[in-house]
Amino acid sequence: PEDLPHWVMAWIMNKCKDFSIPRVKYGTAQKMCTTINHKFGGDFGFGDQTWGKQVDRKFVGNPSLSKELSQYMISLRRHKVYASEEVTSARAITHETMHQLWLHN
Repeated sequence: PEDLPHWVMAWIMNKCKDFSIPRVKYGTAQKMCTTINHKFGGDFGFGDQTWGKQVDRKFVGNPSLSKELSQYMISLRRHKVYASEEVTSARAITHETMHQLWLHN
């Protein structure tokens, strides 16, 4: 159906939008999006084909690669950061942390 990316957003929103639940992080939303990507990409054979309408008005592709879902994920990340969620990216590693890792190994 045409609004499948919105269904995926609603599913993610239902689990991840509540900022009062500390264990539901942005990473949870990424895992949910990756699950959809794997299902449509691998199992259904759409790979990296973006979600879109064909000439016969049928929608095909991977809904996790839709523009709407990508924009939602960016927005969710921004909101989670503003809500003071700790950053878990590799870029968040400081020089001091790298030094401690080097000393440990």
